[in-house]
Amino acid sequence: MTISLALRCRAAVIGLSCLAALTGCATDTPTASDAARTPAASGSFYYTGGDILTMVGDTPRYAEALLVRNGRIAAVGSLTQVQRAAGPDATRVDLAGATLMPGFIDAHGHLVYATHTMLDADLAGVKDIPELLARLKAHAAEVPAGDRIVGMGYRAEQMA
Repeated sequence: MTISLALRCRAAVIGLSCLAALTGCATDTPTASDAARTPAASGSFYYTGGDILTMVGDTPRYAEALLVRNGRIAAVGSLTQVQRAAGPDATRVDLAGATLMPGFIDAHGHLVYATHTMLDADLAGVKDIPELLARLKAHAAEVPAGDRIVGMGYRAEQMA
């Protein structure tokens, strides 16, 4: 594979386009849907009015309401149970039919790196060390002098 200037530019454009799309989604005024997607760092918020998927057990389970207190899930269950646990000062967030489910917040993005890997040697499906070296050598022959040589995608457990 020749790593042409066109491919480098395409990888950069893809990465920057995705980044621009993500940053362009911000608004100055928080909405109910923003609150539903953003865990509260402090205070008590209970979510209701949508599908609340708990991920408990082997089959999907849904709850009517979920309470977040100081950034942590404090209660999950019926609306009555969660309101009781929340207390009178909690803020109600209407999911407006949206789905709430557990997840992780990745504090750093892999977007730029993902597009950069388009320029790396493709080592997917490599069966042994000679094949791995052959692919890396072929890739190195097409990389400009002084650039790094990186291979992505090999799986050690698949190699003989």
